Amino acid sequence: MNILHITTFLQGGAGLAIAELACSQAARGHQVTVVTSRTEEQDYSNYPQWLDRLATSDVRVLQTDSTFKRDISLNIAAFQHIRNAVDVAHLSIIHTHAAIPSMLGLLIRSATKRLVPVLQTMHGWGIRKDSTQAATDIALMKSVDRVITPSMASKRLLERLGVDPHLISVVRYGIPPLAQSADEAGIERLRQWKSSGHVVLLCTGTVGPRKNQRLLIEAIAHGGTPANVACAIVGEGEEVSLLNSLIRQNGLQNRVHMFGYQPNAARFLRAADWFVLPSMDEGLPLSVLEAYRAAVPVIGSDIAEIAEVIRPEQTGYLFRAGDLGSLVKALGAAAELAESERLKMGAFSRRLWQDHYSLEQMRLGYEAVYNELL
Repeated sequence: MNILHITTFLQGGAGLAIAELACSQAARGHQVTVVTSRTEEQDYSNYPQWLDRLATSDVRVLQTDSTFKRDISLNIAAFQHIRNAVDVAHLSIIHTHAAIPSMLGLLIRSATKRLVPVLQTMHGWGIRKDSTQAATDIALMKSVDRVITPSMASKRLLERLGVDPHLISVVRYGIPPLAQSADEAGIERLRQWKSSGHVVLLCTGTVGPRKNQRLLIEAIAHGGTPANVACAIVGEGEEVSLLNSLIRQNGLQNRVHMFGYQPNAARFLRAADWFVLPSMDEGLPLSVLEAYRAAVPVIGSDIAEIAEVIRPEQTGYLFRAGDLGSLVKALGAAAELAESERLKMGAFSRRLWQDHYSLEQMRLGYEAVYNELL
């Protein structure tokens, strides 16, 4: 097959899923092109590791402006660039990964003069759309041949927003086995915490209201949380300065550290006892699957997409989203859990990844949808 992926940026968990899917498809002999925006926007960019991963896997990458901005002149310029740079006449599948990419995909299909299937993966709905943007995104999803969500919770959300249930399929994310890395940068701090008797938490992701790291810092500062809890926060974003101020104001400099952007954040799991995800919005969080792969249990907010993958007291704990007291209670339970029980949770988590969230299972799921549409 000749597969064209169009996304906004190769960033975060969605970027990981797109890159790994494209590489696995290329490894099976398919001709694969990934189109992404070229110019960075505030808090949005292409992660170098995903671009490098594609470059070393015989996947062509085309960067253009803009597959991200809601600017019709830039969108038309991107369409013309793609039409001229890609062999659109021989495309088998156009796979988009957001609303604006779907608009471009539909334009490209019109240029092929053939009914090339266009499908969109809705990686996450987000929390910042205004009513006009939301209506536009839903209209575009109704115009493609199939919408894919990574979770049942996201499927139900789209149904409530008016997308025909028969148009939606669920293909859960999958990730490959963890590649060995000799990079120890930053991990030594976590090991020092552990050697001094701390329970070590890890939180990764874009720093801002959606991931809600602020609540985690407030919970660690709370008097109800054991004083031996320490936390590594990995990521960049709009609230970094705010969180650093909160850390200083609460005297947490010795127990909470902001590591900024790290090209391979999953390596920090080697020295973590728990992974924490206090998000207010997700699709299906790849970071949870990475924790499971590393046999690290998870403390997550109870939004539907996270609750779908966490099995309480088997793979971790859930707390009420946005609720400080509930998170404090969950951190206390985690800190007081016997080491043997935590390790048992971690082992169960790893089996869950192996059985349900492998990269091969994701590839096969998409292949089945492609074949159904062809």
